[in-house]
Amino acid sequence: GAVLAHGGLEQRARRLLPYLQPMTGVLLTVAGGYFVYYWLRVGFGSPADAASDPLVGLVTDFAAWVEGKAQRGGVTLMAAVAAIATVVSVSGVWPSSHARAPSRGAADHEASNERGTEVSTDQPGTDSTPAGARGSGPSRGRLLLTTGIMLVALVTGLAGYGLGVSRSDSALPTDLSARPVTGKERVLLRNDGPAASLSALTDLGQLQELFNADTGTPRIIALLAPTCVTCLRGAHWLQEELAKQPEADVHVYAVWLPVLPGDGRPEWDGRILNDPRVTHLWDKDQATGRWFAERGYGDLPVQWDAVFVYGPGSRWNRRDEPPNLVIWRRPIIANADELAEAIRPLIEHS
Repeated sequence: GAVLAHGGLEQRARRLLPYLQPMTGVLLTVAGGYFVYYWLRVGFGSPADAASDPLVGLVTDFAAWVEGKAQRGGVTLMAAVAAIATVVSVSGVWPSSHARAPSRGAADHEASNERGTEVSTDQPGTDSTPAGARGSGPSRGRLLLTTGIMLVALVTGLAGYGLGVSRSDSALPTDLSARPVTGKERVLLRNDGPAASLSALTDLGQLQELFNADTGTPRIIALLAPTCVTCLRGAHWLQEELAKQPEADVHVYAVWLPVLPGDGRPEWDGRILNDPRVTHLWDKDQATGRWFAERGYGDLPVQWDAVFVYGPGSRWNRRDEPPNLVIWRRPIIANADELAEAIRPLIEHS
């Protein structure tokens, strides 16, 4: 659109330049400053520390909200952007084909008519082009060409989007990289039935009280991140294991932590692990993950994408870790077979 309609767009851009230049400088300064701050937090700490930072959390929550909107209305969004681009390009072409200033040759021709003389078209420096022809802007053919190109781009973009979705998101992933989940993968991981509810975890003592209140039954603590694809696959697997024994008396505490940059409470999906025996807790300060990491479970500063299975007699006091730990593993989905062998006989007799 800018190439084909350069006349009209150029005039409008020149009017905006005095405002765009300082605005661009301010925006680049703010964006650059944020990136420097973010990577300093990661460089001198860890991604988990950066994720718990209030400023980083605010920005990443906003980014996740934008990404979620784009994923839920991807085709609509692409169509809207293409439509706006078409309107802008057409509006740039249309005014430029009217009301252009006459050429120098046309002005001389009009002046000579007023004096009763005629300007020779053979003399250097004169222009015999009729008024309105030279510099009259793009023709109707160019207008149609611009619109046609934008429509072709729209159709091509929508076709590519549909092909990409059908190929890349038609099945659950097999890789074990802790990347953000896509919209299509999230849909495939959801279960039937009502969504679960998520409660705020104020401190670690709250989880300890819940754990001790269910003494006498097998208990499972799962540390998960709401946008991590391996975490959500692990949660989905745990849902399937619970569904195989619907009458078993077992309690699961799914503790959700902000670990990846896009993690935030609004990104939690209550239909991925919605078995009624599961209690969901949002640990915004990562207290649970830090507690397990400090006690030697793994080499991460914050333990996550991990599951801990405890026997019926386990009781968690304020200082020591719970006894009767049957098994713990991370990442969950990579150790699903081993975890299943330990969990199934434990809950069969509960």
